[in-house]
Amino acid sequence: METNQQRENNILKALLRDIWQNNYRAYGAPRLRLALADLNFYHGINRIRRLMQEAGVYSVMKR
Repeated sequence: METNQQRENNILKALLRDIWQNNYRAYGAPRLRLALADLNFYHGINRIRRLMQEAGVYSVMKR
């Protein structure tokens, strides 16, 4: 049985993956947090970082 927080985390992970892929996989936690805020999802940076790590989302710096 999933708790409400686990359900919300799964939704956020899917959103993080979508935003990340649509932005050339270049967004890190601060930008993803702002992108989620534009969608009216307000969460702390540490939660975003943890969910990114769980979802395998990471920023790629291009030189």
